[in-house]
Amino acid sequence: MQAVILCGGFGTCIRDVADDNPKPMIPIGDMPILWHIMKGYSQFGIRDFVLCLGHRGSTIKRWFRDYHLAKSDYTIDLSRPGEAQYHGDEEIEDWRITFADTGLNSMTGARVKRIEQYIAGDTFMVTYGDGVADVDISDLLDFHTAGWRPSRRYASRDGSANSISKATAWPSSRKSLWWRRAGSMAASSSSTGPSSTVSTTRPA
Repeated sequence: MQAVILCGGFGTCIRDVADDNPKPMIPIGDMPILWHIMKGYSQFGIRDFVLCLGHRGSTIKRWFRDYHLAKSDYTIDLSRPGEAQYHGDEEIEDWRITFADTGLNSMTGARVKRIEQYIAGDTFMVTYGDGVADVDISDLLDFHTAGWRPSRRYASRDGSANSISKATAWPSSRKSLWWRRAGSMAASSSSTGPSSTVSTTRPA
């Protein structure tokens, strides 16, 4: 199972906090928001991530590139560039991360479409890179695989029950399904094609 994290937005609403930092890299404690999101997914056994990069994507790449060095004592031999010997038993997360440049001005759907080649399975998770929420990923996956299909395009799920609380009218002939105010999403691989299946829950 993979988790796709949308990390490419400009972050205009938080520029007074970190004008030189992408939103996912704003710290909570001593670690960025993005790390906390990934840590949450890893608690449910999801450790394969695809990061959809855009605005200041190089900042995110550099942070993870230097992650092991920042967390460990190490020795280098200058005659052997690129090699390092790490010391101690500092715990390093067993995450696999794909960094994908999805464009500077791309919208959400375009970013997901552009990482289609990196999706290995039929079902994957999608979430935003600037919001940490206490979401039961297992429950969301169960809800998604149950195969419920509404006849309206927009709907919101009541996070306290396995049901839809309300939906605005939309022509039932529409094949695409996108639920509004979705903080955490489960999607089938067909979501990047003409027929979409996306289950969501609102942020806690």
